[in-house]
Amino acid sequence: MVNNFIKVLSVVVAAFFFNVHICFALSLEAAISLANQNLPSHKSLKIDIDSKNFLYKASLSPYLPTLDLGGEVERRKTSDNKNATIRDVTLRYSLNGKPVQEIPSSILDLDSESVNRIDGDTYGITHYDATLGYILFDGGIRKADRNIARLDLNSARENFRGDLIDLEHDVKVIYFNAVTRKEILAQRKTQLKNAETVYAIAKGKYKHGVTLLSDVLQATVDLKKAMVELRHAKGDIAKAMFELNSFIGRDLQTPYDLGDKLNINVILPKREELIVTALDKPVAREALNEVEKTKNIVSRNLSRFYPTVVSSISYSYTDGFDEFWDDPVETTSAKVMAKFNIFEFKKYYNRKSHKEDVKVSIENLNNIKRELILNLYSTYEDFLTFKESVHLATQRLKESQFNYDQAMGEYKAGKGEILSLVRAHTLLSDAMNFLSKTNFGFSQAKAALEQAAGVKNLETLEKVNGL
Repeated sequence: MVNNFIKVLSVVVAAFFFNVHICFALSLEAAISLANQNLPSHKSLKIDIDSKNFLYKASLSPYLPTLDLGGEVERRKTSDNKNATIRDVTLRYSLNGKPVQEIPSSILDLDSESVNRIDGDTYGITHYDATLGYILFDGGIRKADRNIARLDLNSARENFRGDLIDLEHDVKVIYFNAVTRKEILAQRKTQLKNAETVYAIAKGKYKHGVTLLSDVLQATVDLKKAMVELRHAKGDIAKAMFELNSFIGRDLQTPYDLGDKLNINVILPKREELIVTALDKPVAREALNEVEKTKNIVSRNLSRFYPTVVSSISYSYTDGFDEFWDDPVETTSAKVMAKFNIFEFKKYYNRKSHKEDVKVSIENLNNIKRELILNLYSTYEDFLTFKESVHLATQRLKESQFNYDQAMGEYKAGKGEILSLVRAHTLLSDAMNFLSKTNFGFSQAKAALEQAAGVKNLETLEKVNGL
């Protein structure tokens, strides 16, 4: 244990004093997990689920009784046959968030004759009331509102899952772009090393009078070209790492060892299997929720053709100055109130409009299904194209390597020309670069197909589920 501590301490000291960059391994799965935790746009959708969940719970309110408590205290002092209010405090509180009906001021105001009798006196009035109410029947409004709130919550969850599918696709593309740039950087270093070898051979042969100065100049041009391409490769890998770190929520200059390699030998599932998973993507389920939501809006609008029945029980207590209030006044009442709209012109056309909205949402669902199937067919074909291109690019690299080795051997033996060797070197560099870019294209095609099908990977067909 002490030895391990010493090793760790030595690494930390070296990193601090000698500015040594420690590269931690970062797998694709770890990058997706970090992006899921840190990407602000994705986190906001998780918060939106909590918001919709609170609204869904609030939609239960119409099924429960309401309780209103109210109180009012008034103090008045009169002089010169005129009312001079020195304190008028009204206290109102509602448990269900609805305001209590105000008591008309005429109930508590005294007439001029009474005021004359108490000229210069002070009097007070206190009033309290409580009302318990319950909706007996509303024509289906509360049921429709609760269903709509539930569907909004489900849509928020599906939106979160859909964004997670897009997030995984983006991370895969960004991750393998960095991997590709890293491979290209290694190839550019090899290209520079080969160019230096060609330059050294040409310079040596010229020194011994075996070749012309033009060979040295041609090798110099090829060497400078390799240097420029190496510098561009360094810039590309730096930008790729900036983008990756930004997406996963880390410092932009954090170095990583990207260890995951792309699996070219993927057994592609049947297209019909992927169509089934694609049609069950969150965007399709969200559109289906929208259809159900518009149907509930139609049901809610239908309630306008039914009466609303509300019941309530109330109690009030009023007390005042003894000269005018012999005893406190207490009132208890119970009532059932029904309200029915006989005619309202717009409600008939509103109902027709909402029915048309249902048809619109159904057509939107059908269009989404059409787009999902089309996208799957396109990405499926791209996958097949790039998979075959990878094999062709691999063969091209082998042939370019053989051509370069042959040209190098002939030039060393004095049988070949410098232009043929430089040309072979350029073809080899292009073949290496083309293979890396084709591999990246394959990784993009694979990620796009997985996104279109709504699965984590083609190997297992596991669905993306972030909740």
